[in-house]
Amino acid sequence: MRKSRFTGCFLISIVVVAAFILQTAWAQVANTGSVLGTVMDCTGAAVPGVSITLRNRENNLTYKTLTDEAGEFRFPTATAGSYELTAERDGFKKVVHSADHISKTGKWG
Repeated sequence: MRKSRFTGCFLISIVVVAAFILQTAWAQVANTGSVLGTVMDCTGAAVPGVSITLRNRENNLTYKTLTDEAGEFRFPTATAGSYELTAERDGFKKVVHSADHISKTGKWG
């Protein structure tokens, strides 16, 4: 969580859904899960229209989305691995969160 005195700040809540499937019948989605989050400003208000990028640091695979009216975002099919999540919007300081490993247990970090 980073704050900027000059341009505003983002507070990002990140949840990794432990939806990693280990059954062979589901091989096409094996080892994937969801990354969900909410972006708020320093006052706790939701921030819509924030550009969110989730980049796998191991293979450089990148997912992009925008926050909705409630400040929420979702990446429904992220594979287990090491990630960097970036939030950007005009008028706010860029925020980058890193996770050394998103695992099948649903942990970010």
